[in-house]
Amino acid sequence: MKGTSVRVRKCSIAALALLSTLAVTPAAHSDASTAPQLLDVQLSETAATVSGLEWHDVVVRLHLTSPIGIAPTTDTEGSTYPSVRFDRTGAGRGQVQVAPDGPAFTLASGTPQDGWWQGLVHVTAGYDGTFTVTHVWAMQSDFTAVLSVDPRTIGINAQLQVTGVNIPHVTIKQAPDPVVNGSSLTLTGTVTGVDTGLPFAGVTVGVRVDTACIGSPTGPGFPTAADGSWHQAFPKWDASELNCAFIAAAHNPSATDNGIAEYVGLFNIDPDFHEWISAQLASGTVRAGGAVAVTGKSSAIREPLILQRLVRSTWRTVGTSTVRLSGRFTLVAQPPSRGTWRYRVLRVPTRHNEFAASSSVRILVAT
Repeated sequence: MKGTSVRVRKCSIAALALLSTLAVTPAAHSDASTAPQLLDVQLSETAATVSGLEWHDVVVRLHLTSPIGIAPTTDTEGSTYPSVRFDRTGAGRGQVQVAPDGPAFTLASGTPQDGWWQGLVHVTAGYDGTFTVTHVWAMQSDFTAVLSVDPRTIGINAQLQVTGVNIPHVTIKQAPDPVVNGSSLTLTGTVTGVDTGLPFAGVTVGVRVDTACIGSPTGPGFPTAADGSWHQAFPKWDASELNCAFIAAAHNPSATDNGIAEYVGLFNIDPDFHEWISAQLASGTVRAGGAVAVTGKSSAIREPLILQRLVRSTWRTVGTSTVRLSGRFTLVAQPPSRGTWRYRVLRVPTRHNEFAASSSVRILVAT
């Protein structure tokens, strides 16, 4: 990425729902007459005001029915049932994009066959904006059927409007930017109030390795200094796996209370990486109809590379290969006719890597 800021990647509501749904494999033999049903979703309030690093409990209630009965459970992937997805659906000044997963809901009234199930969401100032229950999951007690539904598709729209006061806001910069893939990386930033601009000292900032902001990425972080600044270095084996950043709420560094996490900031991050490629020819001259090896090294270990030939003003792909564990690669160039031809080797851009290409090499086709 050009500039000095780490790209902040917002969680897609559809992607989050899909990821959580994939954790469950419902039984093949179930029908509408026996499947769990969602009749209603209620919130204890429709508006809340939260300040600074504090949090506010919002009760979420689900009216669920099933002839066999609903049971609180956890599947083999660690997903809990019943549960909900609480997503940002309206713009705001906060940096929480999705409420983290909490424990399974408990039966508050009624029966497992027809009852109200209850759970909590700890809302912070970072939720400033509109949040909506965008998905509900429930497991039948005999594990033969799973409810997985967006309540809005059946006319249920449970929304909460959050007003944040003195909202903490974290900035993140990476150095170097971009970083060469396979190198260490340092993240720095500050936590200041959106309204006041004043620093938040002693706030826990966390960055998670290989963990997206879908579950509850709790654990030790690093505190901000008196001026609100923070920094953390990551070794090369972690640098390319950084995914999630958060600001913990006030009460403890791990930001958990009864299995529910409190964050005033929770969002995905996407550091920028740069691959390098060097290429050379086994020979700069080849006879008509012949071929020459293009060899070299790259930081894109085990990644695909493309060999391209310049035709007029357009680079055209003429070969592919993969970087070996040693960092070396081999491609074969076969010029189509006499003359001088230019070739280059490139790595196609990915989510973590910018476009990277070698310097072009020239092959002279002799008579």
